[in-house]
Amino acid sequence: MEIVAAIGAGLGALGGVIDDLIFTDEERQALEAQKAAAQAQMEAARLAQERAMLEAAAKARQAQAITVAAFTLGAAIVVAALVWRTA
Repeated sequence: MEIVAAIGAGLGALGGVIDDLIFTDEERQALEAQKAAAQAQMEAARLAQERAMLEAAAKARQAQAITVAAFTLGAAIVVAALVWRTA
C-alpha cells in the first residue's frame, strides 16, 4: 500500500514538473481568469434559472388566487340570487 502511495506521490510531482514546463505564469493566470469567468457565467445562469422558476411559481399562485376569487364571487352571486328570489 505504501508503494502505491509513493508511486502516486511521484506521479503527482512529475505532473507538477511537466505542468511547469508546459505553462508559463501568464498562461496559468489566463487559465485561472478563464476558469473564474466560466464559473461566474455558470452562477449567473443558475441564478437566472432560479429567478425564472420563482417567477413561474408566483404567476401560478396569482392564477390560483384569481380562480379562488372568481369561484367565491360566483358563489356569492348564486347565494344572493337565491336569497332575493325567496324574499
